[in-house]
Parts: sequence; structure tokens; C-alpha cells
Amino acid sequence: MSATPPQDSALLAAQVELFILRASIPPSATLEGGLVAIGPESVPVTADRAAEILAGTLKPIRCIARAEKDVLSVNCVQLSGAQDSVFHAAYVKVMEEQFTSARGSTASTGLNDAVLLRSAGRRGEELSVSELTFARWYREYQLPPSITFGIWPAARTQRAERAHPIFEVHRVEPVNPESLPPEFRSGL
Repeated sequence: MSATPPQDSALLAAQVELFILRASIPPSATLEGGLVAIGPESVPVTADRAAEILAGTLKPIRCIARAEKDVLSVNCVQLSGAQDSVFHAAYVKVMEEQFTSARGSTASTGLNDAVLLRSAGRRGEELSVSELTFARWYREYQLPPSITFGIWPAARTQRAERAHPIFEVHRVEPVNPESLPPEFRSGL
């Protein structure tokens, strides 16, 4: 008998991105088929194949999504250039501060520690990932402007077990591209 090989961390980070992009779609939109189209005019593929495509994309990137019939349609823009680099570095710093605060007094990010992602708009949709995967995600992918997090810090329970931090994904409406700074508009 052979053990199941560990999943590639780039693939896991891509799965986090797809979860967040799905949460960015209005709850009224149906996404029943589980199909994802990456890029304009692309053929819909399974969510697993879409994660493989995203994992193989040059990073850092910012993706946005919309629902087209039952398909999650995703468009991504690679962040490049001096202005994008400065903005992405600031974004990563903010995410690291939020993550560190949410983790509580744990000394270092570990394989066995988890982060729970929860969709605020889609009841029952949750994803638990390692802290290492979550950290890789926010270093490689930038939140779309239509998303924000509600954060519940890790806490100790009465039995002295460590509860995981919860990052609840909230869709922010409406997003008017003209009201955004120019560095956010690329890819919208």
C-alpha cells in the first residue's frame, strides 16, 4: 500500500483563489455545474483543471470572476511593473499583519495549523487549508476589489485546544471600475 502523495502547494493556493472567486459571485447566480472558464473565450473546465491552470500561471496575479450561465468565468492579470510591485508589496504586508493578528500567539506558521475560509454569501461553503497554503495564496494572488474579509481570530477553547482563525469572504457591492484608482482598473 502506498501513501497518498501530498498535494502541490501551488495547486492548493490556486484552489483557495477559486474558492474566493466563487464567493465573489452574487449568491443569486447559480454555479451548479462546477465548471470554470479561465480567460476570455476559453472552454469551461472542471474546478480541478482550472486550479492546475492557475497554479501554472506566472505570479503575482489579480483575478476577477463573473457568472456566465452556470460557469465561473475568471479573468486574471499578471501584476508587473514598478507600480504593481509597490502596490502588491503593500497588499502582502497588510495581509501578513491581518494573518499574524488572526493567528494569535502561535510562534510560527506550521503545517498542522489551519485557516478556515467561509463564504458569507453562499451558506455552507467552507474551505480549510494549512496556514502555509493561506500564506502562499496571499503572496501570489491579490484580492479582487469586490472582496473583503471578516476575520475571527484564533482562540483557545475551554479544553485548551487551539481554534483556527476564520477568514469570512464578503462580496462588496457595487464595484464601479471608474471609482477605483488606475492601478486597480487593469483587468476589470
